[in-house]
Amino acid sequence: MLDFISKNYEWIFSGIGVFALTVVVALFKRRSSSQSMVVGDNSTANQAGRDILNNKGEK
Repeated sequence: MLDFISKNYEWIFSGIGVFALTVVVALFKRRSSSQSMVVGDNSTANQAGRDILNNKGEK
């Protein structure tokens, strides 16, 4: 691995190399982090990454 980096350091640290590494890291993080939920009978579940506004039945 260090041999590869030493031979290709110009490409790795150029704009294209940084972009490629960012894409690989983002894809890895997306696969490794998942949300799961177990819901029972007669239940309603809401799952979101941010705010949930639940105005059911309110006027």
